[in-house]
Amino acid sequence: MQFSLVMRRRLALRTLGVLGTALIVPACRSPSRRAAVLEALVRERVAPGAERLVLETRGLHVAILEVAERSDAAALERARAALRRALPAWKRSSAFRAGPFADSNVFVRAMFWPVRPSAIDRVLDGRRIVDEGVIERLGAHEKGLYALEYVLFGRLGAGAPFSEQERR
Repeated sequence: MQFSLVMRRRLALRTLGVLGTALIVPACRSPSRRAAVLEALVRERVAPGAERLVLETRGLHVAILEVAERSDAAALERARAALRRALPAWKRSSAFRAGPFADSNVFVRAMFWPVRPSAIDRVLDGRRIVDEGVIERLGAHEKGLYALEYVLFGRLGAGAPFSEQERR
C-alpha cells in the first residue's frame, strides 16, 4: 500500500512524538523530576496549544456563521482563511491524546479523515434544512473539519461558488 505524502507526514510526526516522549520521560530518574518535566510540558506546550485551538475554532465558527448569513465571496474567503488557521491548531493539539481531549473523543469527531464527498453532497442536496439535529445524526465521515474543508474548498456542483482553478 502506497502512503500519500500526508499519511507519511502524519506517521513521521507521530513517530517523533512517541520517540521524544520515550527519550524525555525515562531520563527523569526521580519522581519529582519526572513530575516537573511533565508539568512543564503541559504548561509550555499543551495549555497554549489548547488555548490556540479554542481561539481559532471560535474564529472559524464566527466566519462560518457569516457565510451562512451573507453568502458572498468575501465571507467565503474569510471562512477559508479561518479554516486554514484552525486546522493546524487542531493538528498540533492532536499530538496530546490524553486528558480532556482524549476523554471527550473530540479529535475523532472533529478530525475524521477521509470524508466521503458523496455523503456530504447528499446532506447538502437542498432537500432538507440542515440544522443542529441533522448534523447531530450525521456520521463522522459527513461532518467535522475535513468535511468543512471539502465544502469550503472543493464542493462541486451547480451553483457552487468555486472557480475552475479551485476545483482542481
